[in-house]
Amino acid sequence: KHKRECFPEWSPDGSRLSLNSDGTVRIVAIDDGNVILLEDNPLGIAKLVWSPDSSQLATIEWTHMIRIWDAGSGKQLREFNAHGRVPDLRAVWTDQGLRWMTQDEERTVRVWEEGHDEPRFTLRPDYCLSSVWLSPSGKYLASSGLDNKQVQLGNIEDGRLVQTLNVPVMEI
Repeated sequence: KHKRECFPEWSPDGSRLSLNSDGTVRIVAIDDGNVILLEDNPLGIAKLVWSPDSSQLATIEWTHMIRIWDAGSGKQLREFNAHGRVPDLRAVWTDQGLRWMTQDEERTVRVWEEGHDEPRFTLRPDYCLSSVWLSPSGKYLASSGLDNKQVQLGNIEDGRLVQTLNVPVMEI
C-alpha cells in the first residue's frame, strides 16, 4: 500500500480551500465549513488549480485529462486532453486561460493553452533538463540543466529566449 499525497490549494480570494486526498476532491468554504464534492471525481492524484476569480477549479490528472469544475456547485463544466504527460501536474491559470506544460521522452517541453490544438511554446533543449517551471503569469518558462549552472528564461508569448542566467553552484 502506498501513501497518496494531498494537494491543497487556496482559492485566490482566500475564501475556499480545495483538497485532493483519498481520491476525492473537496472544496471547503472557510467562513461556514461547507464542503462541496466534485460531481465526478478525477481518477487518482490530480493537481488542483484555481481560476483567478475563484469561480472555477481545474484538475490536472495523471490520465492526461484536464477537467474544469464550477467551484460553487462541483459540477464539471468541460474537459480536454492535455496532449501528453504533464510533469509534476503543473499548470497555471492566466488572463489568457489555463496553461500547462507537457514533456515527452526526448525531454521536449511544450506549453499548451486551453482552446488551442497547437502548443504556444516549444523548448527543445540541447542539454538534459533537470527542472522546468512555468511562471505564475504563464508568460515565461524557466529551465535548468542537470549541472544546475544555468537557468534559461523563455517568453511563451513570442517564443524567444529572454536570457540565460549563470547560477553560482554551492559546494557542500
